[in-house]
Amino acid sequence: MLKLFFWLFRQYLSCSTAFTALDNERKGIMSLYSLLYLVPKNWLSAIIGKIAFASFPFGLQSIMKNLFVKGFKLNVDEAEHPLNHYPTAGDLFIRKLKPGSRPLGQGLLISPVDGKITQTGCFKGSSTCLQQIKGRKYKLSQLIGNVEDAQQFAGGKYCTIYLSPHNYHRIHVPFSGEITKISYLPGELWPVNNWSVRNIDGLFFRNERIIVHIKSSDSELLLVAVGATNVGKIVVHCCPSFVGNQSEKREDSCWIPDTPLPVHQGDELGYFSLGSTIILIGNRELFSRECSPESTVPFTEDYQGLDLKIKMGETLLF
Repeated sequence: MLKLFFWLFRQYLSCSTAFTALDNERKGIMSLYSLLYLVPKNWLSAIIGKIAFASFPFGLQSIMKNLFVKGFKLNVDEAEHPLNHYPTAGDLFIRKLKPGSRPLGQGLLISPVDGKITQTGCFKGSSTCLQQIKGRKYKLSQLIGNVEDAQQFAGGKYCTIYLSPHNYHRIHVPFSGEITKISYLPGELWPVNNWSVRNIDGLFFRNERIIVHIKSSDSELLLVAVGATNVGKIVVHCCPSFVGNQSEKREDSCWIPDTPLPVHQGDELGYFSLGSTIILIGNRELFSRECSPESTVPFTEDYQGLDLKIKMGETLLF
């Protein structure tokens, strides 16, 4: 029964690699995903979260953790502690890493997470539309819930990073500056993998998200943490009252510190419980200089379907 539950759970999460399967396997997965239109995703994610962080008797906890490690191919060698240190599968997912596992690059902007860069793009003219996938766009104002704030990023650029369940799930500060505002926007919890990106209009602004504003002089960066199916929990350490997929907190909220909160590149900002997506949006001033050839991502035009693997700390912009 435990293996059956895990198999269903893994298909429900469905990493993007599932879409390279044979046609008959793909049809089965697509049918499974079609059921998500009928499933109460936030409620189910909350239940799965309770299971992931629950303690099981009679050695079942060890079996559960080993199933997660093998099924999602977690790299436990770089984890801060051995496998038996983590009381639940959920604790294993939000594991910290051994010191030195993610050296920081020397650039102005680094990746805040491990994952895959799936989209980058430029805002042209007065437009602030982001590309979800070819043929599907959405407005920055829809993503962050504020038209006036969105207009400040005209002429800027953006980058979308997808985290799958096997990735390191801690979120770090990509850009040194000061946190001036954090917003929480409730929403649904659709999966954020390939199928959803291709088929769900406005996926990222339909899902729950937390937006962190970081400023330094004239440069400003938005870090948008997008929730996803299963657990759906987003935690930002400096604002513990904002936690994703909590039944007692289901309304738009905004936190502005009394004085801007200094943060340094590489500091731990928070974490996801299970995979999700980070979207970085920088204003024109942040990207005012030419991109160096050493930059991981050439923020000079729209790139789609990159699937460029990246680790936290690697340089995005020199």
